[in-house]
Formats: sequence, C-alpha cells, structure tokens
Amino acid sequence: MSTLANSCHNPTRQNSTNDVQDSVSTNRQSRHYTIKEMPQGIDKWQMTLFQKARVKDTFSFINDAYSKVSIQVSPVHDSIGNIRINNIIMPDNQTDGPFGRQMVYPLQQRGRYRIVVGESQMQGDAFEGDYRISIQLTK
Repeated sequence: MSTLANSCHNPTRQNSTNDVQDSVSTNRQSRHYTIKEMPQGIDKWQMTLFQKARVKDTFSFINDAYSKVSIQVSPVHDSIGNIRINNIIMPDNQTDGPFGRQMVYPLQQRGRYRIVVGESQMQGDAFEGDYRISIQLTK
C-alpha cells in the first residue's frame, strides 16, 4: 500500500485520505487513485506520492460540472526525473496523449476521467522517487 499525503488549494480545509481511494492492481504495474468527491469550494488537489520504477499511476474523477482540468506533475528531488502525464482517458474511453509535465485539457463529456502518470518509454531511464501531482478543475 502506498503512502498518500495531500493538501488542498483552500487553506481552511485539508483533504482527508478518506477523500481518495487507493487500490493497487495485482500485477503491480499500475496503481489507481480515485478522487471520490471534490468537497464544495475546493477545486484543486495536490498530492505527493512515491513512484516505483515502471509503475503507472492512474487518477480518476467524475466530471459533472467542470469545463477543463489543469494537471501538473513534478519530481520532488530530481528536476530531470523521467515522469510525465502519459494519457487522459475520457468517459467514452477515447484516449489522448502523451503529454509533458503540464497540461490544460477541456472536459467536454460528463462522467469518469482517468489521468495516467508514468515514465516516458522513449526517454530512457526509469524514474523512482517522490513526485508531486496537482489536479485543478475549473467550471
């Protein structure tokens, strides 16, 4: 099981780990995090996670009223670490990507979106270490 530390854009409320569900697949090649709900008035999540080499993290959320998502990933200790936003998967299972470390993407469908974060297969070295992800939803 992974350790999850998170904070929110609104300094008056800290996100609880109860707001994020962590499940690890049995093949150990991916980890899945589901943002259960965005508390009213909070539109940005920031989390620091440990990335194991060659394992992809998937973050999912339900879009019912937002028009775009802004995502940023960055290694905590190694600014050149091989980590990026690999894909975004829409509710109708269409996929877009790969992206870099930042993206702003229009949310044109209602339903579950998934964001896949991992290494670039073309860049070479595997990344293992802490990274920070920020997910902001805009109406």
